[in-house]
Amino acid sequence: MYNNRKVIVSMTTIPSRMENAHMTIQGLFKQTADIDEIVLAIPSRSLREEADYELSDQIKELSDSGRITILQSEEDYGPATKLFPVLKREMKKGLSKEKEAIIITVDDDKHYNAAAIDQLLDSAVIESGAVACRKGSRLYNAAEDHPFRTELNEGILERIYTGGEVDKYTSVDILYGTSGVAYRPSYFSEDVFAYEETNEDFPAVSAFFVDDIFLGGYLSRRNVSVVVVPFEKNAFQEKAPSNVLDGNTVNNTINPISSVSKSQPNLSKDTIKHFADVFNRKV
Repeated sequence: MYNNRKVIVSMTTIPSRMENAHMTIQGLFKQTADIDEIVLAIPSRSLREEADYELSDQIKELSDSGRITILQSEEDYGPATKLFPVLKREMKKGLSKEKEAIIITVDDDKHYNAAAIDQLLDSAVIESGAVACRKGSRLYNAAEDHPFRTELNEGILERIYTGGEVDKYTSVDILYGTSGVAYRPSYFSEDVFAYEETNEDFPAVSAFFVDDIFLGGYLSRRNVSVVVVPFEKNAFQEKAPSNVLDGNTVNNTINPISSVSKSQPNLSKDTIKHFADVFNRKV
């Protein structure tokens, strides 16, 4: 328990990554923070891969031993499946703001610094009612005559911040799920699970793939701050299967947004434009 709150770490995966998901979970067992529950949230079928899920032997063993919880989701929410099923479960408990859990989401293809969860469990952020993340970004809208504006970026620019490069709490627009994010259930309303039903112009297909942008915009509309927490920079690099991602590296310039999906840039731009009322920084 952290400040009398249950600490839940949740992740999801896709069928093609199931065989390696246990490696990230093993890394969570080595965290310096006390984690009360590790959740693997999965739907019965992956929309992205059009395939059913089959638990690996390692995941079955971890589940049978009680070391992790397998949480079956009725729907595939895309990458947001790492949050939504456990969020829905915790919201149904109806706990007070003083007793509700802390839900920390991580990705299934990363090996995290052993202090990563501790870095998120910062009471100055969590207890103030803000989202804590280890990496995030601010979005900017460049005017028609701005030199950074191009036909490709349509004036949408991004500045990235990571906890290892900032020396104070830093407010951002977009939370980067890949580096870990801490939430409380009271930050959300039931509408988050079917946002398109009350927002006819919501680009649901695009947002399915860019949940970081959707969640950042959704939370901003609810006046919930997203904050990058500072932490001591170290040499540890958080690794993904095909490359090495350094969670401590900051982009010190404002660049055109392209990291979400260079091959399909409209996925990010459509979702950003939907939340233009809260992503309104100017350059």
